[in-house]
Amino acid sequence: MTFDGLDRSYLLWRPAGLARSSPVPLVIAMHGYTSSAAQMESMTRFDEVAIEFGFVVVYPQGLGRSWDAGWCCHGNTGDDVAFLDALIDQVVLEQNIDRSRVLATGMSNGAMMAQRLACELPGRITAAVSVSGSLLVGSCHPSRPISILEVHGEADAVVPIKGGFRSGLGTFRSTLSVMQEWAGIDGCPSDAAVADNPTVTSYTWAPCRAGTRVELEAVKRGGHSWFGPQDAAGEPDASRIAWHFLMDAPPLAS
Repeated sequence: MTFDGLDRSYLLWRPAGLARSSPVPLVIAMHGYTSSAAQMESMTRFDEVAIEFGFVVVYPQGLGRSWDAGWCCHGNTGDDVAFLDALIDQVVLEQNIDRSRVLATGMSNGAMMAQRLACELPGRITAAVSVSGSLLVGSCHPSRPISILEVHGEADAVVPIKGGFRSGLGTFRSTLSVMQEWAGIDGCPSDAAVADNPTVTSYTWAPCRAGTRVELEAVKRGGHSWFGPQDAAGEPDASRIAWHFLMDAPPLAS
């Protein structure tokens, strides 16, 4: 599609046989820095999940193989928030999408973009799932509470879960402090419920305003990854977790 005078591209997957008579959910899956839409499709295997559960997936391509998610990791001058807003319009129109069920998700720089969309497009995005990401905008004031999930490796050397400086990227806040900010934005309890198992420590802030929730899945020994069947046994399948998180989130008002 042409947007703001620039050629923008995306891959779209609609499972064969998915009926067009009824609206279906949409997952927007954004690649990481220096990656691509095709690599995101291959890595996440969202196509397989879409066949199983019946939804459409769009894999947008960032300019310069990056997203303008805030202060880090962007190599383009495009307005990515406006582009993704327009992309949602186009896919909704062409694919008979359920406007109340739209998920923004991504890996690393794409995850950061998903969190930015939660801040700036809460009227379009039902929920956001950030995998190995962070919140990089200086001010986040969504017009409504919005459910947010972060899946993050405790051994992530690119976006450290405890925060810190990374050469060429900058200084990241701790992942826990980012999720605590989202808990404050959504009016959640200040303390998270913590559940520990051999592979993941789960932090859940709930109930929050309007039935939303904020969650952190901290993957023990996990690195900078989109977690899934290709990773160590027992680690979460980020694609299926993202889908179920969308369906558990309060739908957008029509």
